[in-house]
Amino acid sequence: MAKVTSSGLFPLAQISYRYCNKVLVSAFVERWHPETNSFHFGFGEMTITLEDVLYLVGLPVEGLAVHAEVHNREDCVALVHRCLGVTMAQASDVVSCGGVKLHWLKDNFMNVGDDATDERVDCCARAFLLYLLGTTLFVDKTGIRVNVSYLALLSDLGQVRRYAWGVGGLGFLYRQLGQASRSQVKQMSGYTTLLEVVSYFKKYCYMNYDLDISRTLIACTYSSKK
Repeated sequence: MAKVTSSGLFPLAQISYRYCNKVLVSAFVERWHPETNSFHFGFGEMTITLEDVLYLVGLPVEGLAVHAEVHNREDCVALVHRCLGVTMAQASDVVSCGGVKLHWLKDNFMNVGDDATDERVDCCARAFLLYLLGTTLFVDKTGIRVNVSYLALLSDLGQVRRYAWGVGGLGFLYRQLGQASRSQVKQMSGYTTLLEVVSYFKKYCYMNYDLDISRTLIACTYSSKK
């Protein structure tokens, strides 16, 4: 547990909404302009900033770039084998389209016994963080799979917090908003909790000039657990 909480990614498990407000997200997507990376409203433009990511979600926005590429299936299989402690044969069976299914991670790594070795604990911690990334920050349109390339950034658990996860997540969300704003696209991926929290926060700011940000963060955390 300590290795997970010290990773810098634990806020994702604390405040992420279980269900997406589809009406709100759709309304924002319709107002997104990829040319300016901002929402266009009657009162002007609004966007999501790194400051929003830092103070509303709690993810680090300074550090190493969140960038990892795995160019072929063999590399994906080897990465799963090395980081999650499964055999090459098992890794080959579960890797598909550059990713693994979320339910496989949950079924095989979510329970850690008291007699587990340090190596097993590390593998389970990596699996949990990969699952967390695949269900929050870098969720894709399938909703059932996560790209295994992120394991390259999770291999050294002591270095995970050095990455600017907030920057990577915001960039990914920008890209998904740009794609979803096209008329022929019917789905959207990315961290929609960030979009929702920012919209609630901005509205609260406009309605309450004497804003206590600590209370706002507590309210966001409370709402996410409903």
